[in-house]
Amino acid sequence: MRMCDSRTSFSYALLTCCFVAMAFAGRISAAGPETAHARFVPPDSIQPVAPLKLAAIDFLLPGYGMYRQNEPGYAAAYFSTNLVNLGLIYVAYRNWRFYESAFRAAELRQSQEADPLQFADPAGGSDFLTLQDIKNRADRGQLFFAVSVVANVALRFLSATHTWSLADAAKRRSGPRYEIYPDTAGGMRAAGMYSFYF
Repeated sequence: MRMCDSRTSFSYALLTCCFVAMAFAGRISAAGPETAHARFVPPDSIQPVAPLKLAAIDFLLPGYGMYRQNEPGYAAAYFSTNLVNLGLIYVAYRNWRFYESAFRAAELRQSQEADPLQFADPAGGSDFLTLQDIKNRADRGQLFFAVSVVANVALRFLSATHTWSLADAAKRRSGPRYEIYPDTAGGMRAAGMYSFYF
């Protein structure tokens, strides 16, 4: 008797689920064509440059990708910052090599003397420097040169990443895509459209 009751309850539950599913499916199939308006948009006749290619060129010449994406402000900012950074790299390299050569000359002179020597400032200052002072200036110049190079690489990477992001968005907007417009009879009354890219 209990087995019969359990089977009857299970049958009622299964039948109820079927009715609910059928009603839900009927609502979806009936409402779909009336509430959704979709349109296939073919790809544009002129496709934008491949994002990866444009980013690679922009890494070599920061600002070029932003210029191609009609962003002159960003292009000028990246390009001018890169020029300033290249100038700093040149100054740092010259400073490092100058004090490095002065240190080599002072080290050779010090090797001929038993007592510590004081050397005139190689840059033309009025101070006198020890051998260690000259070495410290050479080391600081080398560090400044390394930091400038790393900063330039980081700037190029940032510019290339920004370019790739904008170029990828332009590539996806160029199609092909489906445009699904909101319901005009009620429900979603947004004034825009929904685009699905692939």
